[in-house]
Amino acid sequence: MDFKGKFFKINTIRSLNHVKYFLNTQYACIDVVYCIFEMMKPAEAYILEQPEPYRSILLHLQVLIESSFQNLELQYKWKIPVYYSHGKPLCYLNASHKKGFVDVGFWAKGILQDFDAFLVSEGRTVVKSLRYSSVEEIDEKILLQVIQEVTKHHHKGFWKK
Repeated sequence: MDFKGKFFKINTIRSLNHVKYFLNTQYACIDVVYCIFEMMKPAEAYILEQPEPYRSILLHLQVLIESSFQNLELQYKWKIPVYYSHGKPLCYLNASHKKGFVDVGFWAKGILQDFDAFLVSEGRTVVKSLRYSSVEEIDEKILLQVIQEVTKHHHKGFWKK
C-alpha cells in the first residue's frame, strides 16, 4: 500500500507498518499513540494508561515476570491484568490509586507461609499480595520466589493447600 502524500485517520491505522509510516513522516502526531493502544492487548493498554509511578512499577513487574517465567500468559480479567498458567489464574496486577500502591495478588491460601513477612492479606482469606509504592521497593528475589512457590502448587487450585 502506498502511503506517500496521504493522511489517514486514526481508525484506518491497523498494522504496525502503518504506525511506523506515521512515526517517520510529517503526519506523526500524539494521536498515533492512541492508535497503538487500539492494537494492543487490553492488559498491556491498562499498564501503559496508568499515571506515574504506577506505570513504571507495572512495567518493571511485567518485565521481571515475563523474563523469568516464559509459560505465563498475560490476560485482562476483572478489569486488571492477570497472569495465567496453563489456563488458570496465577496472579494479578492492580494499581490502587486511592491507596497509592500496586498490588501483585496471589490466590495462595496455605502455601506462602514462608513469605508472610512480605505479604499482605488484610482480612482476605484466600488472596495474599506484595505491595509496591515505587520501583525501588520491588525486591526482585522475593517476588520471583513467591511466583515460583505459587507455580509449584498451582495445579492443585488456589483454594487447597
